[in-house]
Amino acid sequence: MGTAPSSPPKDDGSHSTTTPSQECAGKRQGKLKKQGSVHGVDGRLPAVDPYRVWRPMPGWVKADGADERDEAWVQCEGKGGGACGALAGGTATSTSPSGPCTLQVMSFNILADRYCTKRAHPCAAVHRKWKFRRWKVLRELETHACDVVCLQEVRAMCASLLGRCRCSSGLTGAAVCGQVEKVAFHWLQRHLNDTRVAGHTGHRYAGCWAPTGVQGPAVLYRADRWQEVSSAEVPLCSTPAREFMLNLLRQAGLCVAGGVEKNSRADWLMKRLVGMHHVAQIVTLRRRGASGESASDGESASDRPELCVVNTHLHWAPSDSDIKTLQAALLLTSVHRYLSEGLGTAEAASLPIIICGDFNSLPLRQAERFDGVLRVNAVYEFVTTGKVCQPETGDPWGDDDMEAVVLTQLSSPLLRSLGTGFRSAYSTVLGSEPAFTNYTRTFKACLDYIFYSVDSRGGTGDTVTPALCPVAVLDTPEEHVLAAEEAIPSSKFPSDHVPLVVAFRL
Repeated sequence: MGTAPSSPPKDDGSHSTTTPSQECAGKRQGKLKKQGSVHGVDGRLPAVDPYRVWRPMPGWVKADGADERDEAWVQCEGKGGGACGALAGGTATSTSPSGPCTLQVMSFNILADRYCTKRAHPCAAVHRKWKFRRWKVLRELETHACDVVCLQEVRAMCASLLGRCRCSSGLTGAAVCGQVEKVAFHWLQRHLNDTRVAGHTGHRYAGCWAPTGVQGPAVLYRADRWQEVSSAEVPLCSTPAREFMLNLLRQAGLCVAGGVEKNSRADWLMKRLVGMHHVAQIVTLRRRGASGESASDGESASDRPELCVVNTHLHWAPSDSDIKTLQAALLLTSVHRYLSEGLGTAEAASLPIIICGDFNSLPLRQAERFDGVLRVNAVYEFVTTGKVCQPETGDPWGDDDMEAVVLTQLSSPLLRSLGTGFRSAYSTVLGSEPAFTNYTRTFKACLDYIFYSVDSRGGTGDTVTPALCPVAVLDTPEEHVLAAEEAIPSSKFPSDHVPLVVAFRL
């Protein structure tokens, strides 16, 4: 997937034709190798992944004369013929669509070091080490140059990928969230934002990291295109979870005068959610002007954000399927509260929202019994519909299935305010979710999603004009590619998840 670093010309006694810039480049390449780069993956990473192709929506094509790396997508005037017909049939482009009218978003679980074990991941030891995997992660970031990057399982030491910085010109500020390793912080700054290296795009990223112990989610955004309006870390546990569960259990009629009966099943359900450690990030952004100035300094002065990005990582254990559904409900409730308090209910309802993350949930309802208790995972169902329904076939959930019945009481004020809810970008473009986003020795399935809000802002009558429209997605690799070394991570892939990338028209 890459090319090996070139070596400086050897001195064979003849007149040297090496220029000073070539000598500097050679020294830089040698320094990169000492810092942990591997054969085929160096500091200047390849821009084309031969295993992945872009799949556009029918009726969309790349703009003529678009820059090679900042390629815009435009809608065809006609349907079913010419270039549109070819692309609708599945012809892919090889570069990244992130032009001025396109918002490109990535979601990527980069696999925390503590979870990258030999038992779970059979690849060679060298491919499990973070100091080698980080180069491949960097390759993904540089190759696609996304406007927004949502990462999961970012460990404290790798705030190499993050740190928290409030400098709108890029990663040049001081890290203020957690004890970020300075060497790693400067490593990302040097390689992701270094404009001195020939051929580098010079995109600058700012962002924030939310630690949940040794690892947590992180959001990066293109500081040359977007300006942060506000951000927050929302716990999906602790006090917010307790208040959320008390309200939910009251609706289900499971509360007594003093609250929840101690040591009851309802009490145990609440304690399981409260005791989790997960967190979500909410970042509101607005576009910068054509020359890079903030929107408030440009022609269309406004303090109103134009986009809300949410990033999270839900609980993993199959035995806690119901907890995942409750986390998803708490997440949407928290987003609604945050936006309503900051913008007002009306403006919050019209703000485009993108939710990225590793949801550890299949794109269908799962119901299994653990220790005689029915646990239902309906994360996908709830995020896309705003409710959890009783099963249409088979036995309905009864009083003995208390945990499952409680889920039917869930509702989302955010989805009610939007009117139409969320959809999966990959499902919209491809017609279904990818077969695999997580591919390990023992488990292979789709667990990662990029959801987007569908609203009628600007629509008249029965006409719906969505504020967000997915126009292309980066298809996931075929199974034989992922299975070439039994599972991922591997020599080609840095994580047990593959990154999802979506181009939106905004």
